[in-house]
This record gives sequence, C-alpha cells and structure tokens, in this order.
Amino acid sequence: MLTINHTDIVLSQVASSKTEAIQSVASSLTGKGYIEPDYVNGMLAREQQSSTYLDNGIAIPHGTTDTRSMVNNTGVVVHHYPQGVDWGDGNLIYLAIGIAC
Repeated sequence: MLTINHTDIVLSQVASSKTEAIQSVASSLTGKGYIEPDYVNGMLAREQQSSTYLDNGIAIPHGTTDTRSMVNNTGVVVHHYPQGVDWGDGNLIYLAIGIAC
C-alpha cells in the first residue's frame, strides 16, 4: 500500500520555472530510491506531450510509459511552492505531487 509520511513532503520550495520544479521533484524521488536518475527526462517529456496541471494550483509531474522501467518502487513526493510556479497557459501551481509509478 502507498503511504505518505512527513519525509515525503517538502515545504517552502522556490523554483523559477516548471522545468526547475520538475527537476527538484525528480531529485527527491531519486533520493528516496523510487526512480533512476534518468526518469526526470521522462517527466520533462510528459510535460511536452500534455501538461500535468490538474486545477486549483496542483500539478502531478510523472514520467512516460517509456520510462516505467526506471521506476524502482511506486512512490510520491509533495513539494510546496508558496510563491507559486508558472506551469504554462496561465496556470500557477503551489503543490507539485511527483509520482513514480
């Protein structure tokens, strides 16, 4: 079963761009052993295919089907951006929920 604990939540982050935020989320997923370092390329490619912006200031960056083999364990990290990050198309996010699956 997937669980989230306090070490999976990173508060008060700052990112100057969507790419920087995704790289930070990927770094956290990598640090926890959920993904291989190159999975970040799949996360960035996924954004090129279609935005991971949901609504209400939340995005769920994740990889593509091509990068599934780089997932070691299913996991989630949450990054909080109190000043927001421009996610494109006029969307500002405050929470990026990185998913390794």
